[in-house]
Amino acid sequence: MLSVLILAGCEVPSATSDAPLKSVPLESGRVHKEPWDVHGIADGQILHTEHYRIYITGSGRVLTILPGFLEAVYDRCAETTGVTFPARTPMPAYLLATRDQWADLTRHIFGPQSPAAKIDSGGYTYNGVTVCWRIGNKATLAVMAHEAMHQYLHYGLIDRLPRWMDEALATTAESYAITGKSIRFYDRNSARLADLRNALIEERWLKLEPLLSDHSLKHIIKDDKSGQLYYAEIYALGLMLRTHPIYREGWVKLMDAARLGRLGPQATPLSVFQTYITSDLELFATEFRAFCRTVCRLGEDESQGS
Repeated sequence: MLSVLILAGCEVPSATSDAPLKSVPLESGRVHKEPWDVHGIADGQILHTEHYRIYITGSGRVLTILPGFLEAVYDRCAETTGVTFPARTPMPAYLLATRDQWADLTRHIFGPQSPAAKIDSGGYTYNGVTVCWRIGNKATLAVMAHEAMHQYLHYGLIDRLPRWMDEALATTAESYAITGKSIRFYDRNSARLADLRNALIEERWLKLEPLLSDHSLKHIIKDDKSGQLYYAEIYALGLMLRTHPIYREGWVKLMDAARLGRLGPQATPLSVFQTYITSDLELFATEFRAFCRTVCRLGEDESQGS
């Protein structure tokens, strides 16, 4: 994927709460390090943790906290989705020091003409392998968390989720704060909601059917605003489905179907939505737009230029 199941009896996140979840230690247990022999890169390393095999280049604080950060994200993924799976070979993740190094690896994976190489910032997850490069400490870790959720779902589910649900879940992992040696995650992703609020005020809107059917890469490589809008709406879509008293049941059933391998290979992202969430797309689109205005705390009189 190119950048929640909540079981019965568990707490449903508030659509409007900014309160952080509990603080957890930013530690990963024992980290084993070994050299990574990369042609032309002298400082490559492999960091082995309980759940990850992390390939890194460069140096700096972000790399010292990365093992603990990813292990904390791993636990966050389990709590958010309700999905667990047996211990297996650690999941591979790459964090490269420069975009050039990332592009070289991307071309090696996909070929020289791959559209993935057009991504301007961040990274991707492909066949359970996360490949990112550094774009500033906080943003880098947010991207790694996003991709770590994709990776977790790849290994934890039998069937692939429709991309709108996979991306919606990935955006739930992005919002965090690190204080000292502790990390807190947030259910409300303020950065995505800020993008959504701006789009609503500027009267930019991606209609429901393209939102459900488009590949994220289409918007990422188009322009920054298109990518920001896509992910902002996808985040809000997931937030609505996880918290709505009617639609949440379908969200839970869909996750359970993917976990058990019951979606089937012929299902399309749109047909899955119609089967598990609602077949009345027109009504849902109206409700979704109203939800977005509410969660962005926009009054009815706010419009372009306000």
